[in-house]
Amino acid sequence: MADHGVPLKSLKDCMQFLQWLHDRKDVQDLVAHRLDKFLKDRYKSVSPVAIATDLSQFLNQVSRFHEKLCNKAEVSKQRPKTTKSALNALLECIPKVLSACYSLRYRVDAKFDQIGGGGWADKQVGQVTLFAKRRMPFKSRATEIEKYLIADDESQYGVIPGGFDAIELKESHQGGYAEGFLMVGDLHNICEKHAGRGLQNYFLDVYSTSVIPKTTGTQISNVANALRLVQDFCRIFEKVKHQDDFEKYLYLKDRCINMEDLTKHCAKLKKPIGDIFKKERFSFTGYAREDKHLYDEKFAKKMASWFRTHLNAVKEKFEKIKAFKAIIQSNERSFKRSTLDAQAKAKLADYFTHHFFPYGFTFHGHDFNTWGNTYDVLTKDWDGVIEKLNKTDEGLTKLVDILNGKGCKLQEVDKEHTVKDEEAEEEQDIPDVALQDEESEATKTEAAKPQIVQSDGAQNQGKKVEGAQNQNKKSEGAQNQGKKAEGNQHPQGDNSETNSPGSSVAKTVQTQTSSISSADSPSSGAPDTSSGLGKSGQGSASVPGRGSNQDGLAGAGDTNVASGDGLGVGGAEAVGLGSGVKRDSPNTNTKCSRVAGYREIDL
Repeated sequence: MADHGVPLKSLKDCMQFLQWLHDRKDVQDLVAHRLDKFLKDRYKSVSPVAIATDLSQFLNQVSRFHEKLCNKAEVSKQRPKTTKSALNALLECIPKVLSACYSLRYRVDAKFDQIGGGGWADKQVGQVTLFAKRRMPFKSRATEIEKYLIADDESQYGVIPGGFDAIELKESHQGGYAEGFLMVGDLHNICEKHAGRGLQNYFLDVYSTSVIPKTTGTQISNVANALRLVQDFCRIFEKVKHQDDFEKYLYLKDRCINMEDLTKHCAKLKKPIGDIFKKERFSFTGYAREDKHLYDEKFAKKMASWFRTHLNAVKEKFEKIKAFKAIIQSNERSFKRSTLDAQAKAKLADYFTHHFFPYGFTFHGHDFNTWGNTYDVLTKDWDGVIEKLNKTDEGLTKLVDILNGKGCKLQEVDKEHTVKDEEAEEEQDIPDVALQDEESEATKTEAAKPQIVQSDGAQNQGKKVEGAQNQNKKSEGAQNQGKKAEGNQHPQGDNSETNSPGSSVAKTVQTQTSSISSADSPSSGAPDTSSGLGKSGQGSASVPGRGSNQDGLAGAGDTNVASGDGLGVGGAEAVGLGSGVKRDSPNTNTKCSRVAGYREIDL
């Protein structure tokens, strides 16, 4: 479990955390404001209100799938305590969920039949629940899709296991997914990035999932996103005008950065990475924005700094991807046929399960007729790139070496000199905010009221009330007897806001949200960042022998998903930090403000 304290080892864990976040609108707003603070110096036109709105739309899609899959969409029992923890948990969770959802969609969508997918399209979902309810042996009777959903071992499926209990899955007659292909529409909506529509879905951004979390940016499910970040860096670095300033930013006391070597090596990296991430080939789970939405030099500097520290960890995971030719002994002729035999499909499915989806790679569309020769695509555009990027003198290793000044020694190492931890410094500049355990009805009511900060004078005036209470011994006795119940009604987290340093955070955010910039233009989002969807009929599934997709696929296309167009342009309410928040403050005998139906108490 990471520092945020939320278990995210299975699809069930992730779904329950996202369901909790879905139900906590106050936390969504706080997370959006924190993410905005990380991004506003590197992205143009970032709006915390628009981020919160688009996050809500994403969580709605996840919740829809969760509620239809399970009898009850439970929420996490172990929850983040602060906005920092909530954001870090979200950014760890998203690559894991998306890689699992892409893998599951590959299995249940018959459109992936040409490359070994769609084998679970007609498999039943929920029948294992019936056996579990009757306390009958159920694992041996589970369908392939059910076996994944109730699995607790990721080694079999590559991506995070389902982790659900058999009895938790919803039966079809209760509104669940009767068969696998009926999931396609909802899985499509979760994976859809809405490229080019100007949404501020920065929580999906390859920068956000890689750089902002302290450690989880190098997790296996984020490898493809980090690789796309390398492509972005090398493209942007070509346009950096002030290379002297860039070199000073990367300065190491005992090393120099050879800018000429960096320029040449970036030029070499662009081609192999571009061969993977090009239209009609492969993609990644995250979202990459066009250069026009970035502050180029600030973005490139931060990327270079992050690569220097973390790219080796990404490379170590990338090296575990085995080449297609090394695993599948198949000749070119078999892949030129219009259909693959069952054995070839099974081998392909197994390869993509263990060496593709777990690393956050996806397909760009599912019209595989555009591939031409499938064998050539997999052995050249895929295997060839894997091989080049893993070469010491050509690949990711050399990029890390250049950024660390290897082979460019200036002087003897100063043992007292240490490289600045920029990530830690950046986090220190962003105040963390504690969260309440739950958003109670009282909290929601109080959120609409201005926060009252009591001065010392107000506290002293309250002593008269204390005196009156102390004089009335009978009343005092009754109060003492009720303290246990009273303590349960007023937990420590319900303190009224005091004059602590964190109090200014709410005022600052409330001021900022009153003048929110408009959302990105409709052209934002690079067109080559498709979520792996076709140009038409996106999200539809066809199962051999079936006349139609039936009712599970409605709303699979872009037009049926809330786009959020025009977000942040006057329609969204500015949300302050007063709701659902508790702050650390010294014990100053603060009194709760009198509210109808409640007594004034000492804290």
